[in-house]
Amino acid sequence: MSEENNKTTPVADSEVKSTPAASQPGNSFESGTTHLKQGAEDLRNATEAKLKEIQSLAEAKAKELKQTAEAKAKEIIATAEVKAAEYYEKAKVALNSTSEKTKVFREESETLIRKNPVGTVLGALAVGFVLGLVFRKD
Repeated sequence: MSEENNKTTPVADSEVKSTPAASQPGNSFESGTTHLKQGAEDLRNATEAKLKEIQSLAEAKAKELKQTAEAKAKEIIATAEVKAAEYYEKAKVALNSTSEKTKVFREESETLIRKNPVGTVLGALAVGFVLGLVFRKD
């Protein structure tokens, strides 16, 4: 136990202050307080520096993520535009095809009606009569 009391902690030369006030017994409390304040100030400065470093890293990462998101959004928009153009062309082809088929059907119907007007009218009456029977309420 006596060996434990004789052990001393190594202190750097910069930490030892050899001022006349520090060597006097009444000023040792003030010297300790000053030393603690300096240590607290150093800790605060180190903490602020680390905080700034972390903040800088976070800002850089946020900027990187923003750029990545913007690039991905542009890629998705480009893909959507290509798909929209493809579907537009398909719809245009289908519309033209349907228009042509409708025009041909109309022309054939007009020709049929002109060649056989009585049969067309009787056929229309028959279809109307059958539909009337189907939808008739009792």
